[in-house]
Amino acid sequence: MPISIYVVDAFTNEAFKGNPAAVCVLPSSRDEVWMQLVAE
Repeated sequence: MPISIYVVDAFTNEAFKGNPAAVCVLPSSRDEVWMQLVAE
């Protein structure tokens, strides 16, 4: 399953400042076990 992944700059209004965070856009919600496995 292809997943779109974006990197956003959190806690700032300027590019490449703040805290980089990965955001995955999923086609449907996932259970907590799956999300924990991905986070590891």
